[in-house]
Amino acid sequence: MKSDPLKKLLDAIDKVKALRNDVAHNEPTPDLMNDARCRMRTATLWSQTDTFLSQPIVQAVLKVLGEQHPESLCTDLMADVRSRLVDVSLAQRREVR
Repeated sequence: MKSDPLKKLLDAIDKVKALRNDVAHNEPTPDLMNDARCRMRTATLWSQTDTFLSQPIVQAVLKVLGEQHPESLCTDLMADVRSRLVDVSLAQRREVR
């Protein structure tokens, strides 16, 4: 792989590939989820505040892919979802009247 950020992300993902089977084939118990969280943090894929998009390794890849402000993606997404939910809620209230 020619891109250093992509290579680093691939290496980090390789460290946690087995988690896919845990998620797909096991009940998500608190212990299992805590173990997954610890392993994702060790691989630098998960932050101490339980986010993915805020991680430098992820932001570096997003920049390579053309995203100019990866640090605001999560906040922007949440704001957009909230806005759409409010719009739907207001539309439903209008229909009830």
